[in-house]
Amino acid sequence: MAEEVWGIDEERRRNLKANLEALRKYAELAAAGDERYWASYVNFINTAYRTIWAALEDPRVRKTYLKILKQRKTRD
Repeated sequence: MAEEVWGIDEERRRNLKANLEALRKYAELAAAGDERYWASYVNFINTAYRTIWAALEDPRVRKTYLKILKQRKTRD
């Protein structure tokens, strides 16, 4: 689905997967109460959400996002 909008190639997909794994580890450190990670993690998440909301103004992104929500709803 994302390929339809952004044309993600295999290398970029691998990079995204590695980045998500790094973010997961970082979130674990933040959740464990390590203050060195907590503030920067919260700032990162807030920035990500602001970016996502701004991206939803693009009709292609909004269409894909709505497809994802619909798929999730049918799985629940």
